[in-house]
Amino acid sequence: GHSQGAAIALALAAVEPAVGGLVLANPVTPWTGRPVVLGLLRSALIRRTAAAIFRPLRRPLGRRVLARTYGPAGSVGDRDVDAYCEPYAEPRRVRALMRVLADWDPSELRDHLPERRLAGRVIVGGFDPRIDARDAERLAHRLGASVRAVSTGGHALPEQAPERVAEAVESVWAQLAER
Repeated sequence: GHSQGAAIALALAAVEPAVGGLVLANPVTPWTGRPVVLGLLRSALIRRTAAAIFRPLRRPLGRRVLARTYGPAGSVGDRDVDAYCEPYAEPRRVRALMRVLADWDPSELRDHLPERRLAGRVIVGGFDPRIDARDAERLAHRLGASVRAVSTGGHALPEQAPERVAEAVESVWAQLAER
């Protein structure tokens, strides 16, 4: 799981005994801070206004967000911007995405972590603006997983360092095969 997908994978592992291992890239953790600005998105007026603004500005905003996400070693291409901006092409989709973000609270994950040890690997980018490496290490320790930092990576490790993610998957697969 990557980012919020890691939170979903953790919650699934907490209730599904068949999940024996996890690879978590840039994982949202229970200790990840919730940006205060997300509370503003609870207002329908703000969501409508933002949706109207996003459409014409989505490409420059998308490029800026991706540049921050990838970190100083990352390179943002036009295909990356197009893929990132596609969900923001229609105002109703923007409003729906913002409504989801308005309720996003990583601290809720505290009640949904697996109680058992899992084969696992946590990888985090050294330039990740959202996921604190210490929180990722804390999560790895709690799960009994190993942790690896990609010093030049940002928040988009699956795109930036797919070989590192593949190594993590192979490592966890090998741990599971030994059991």
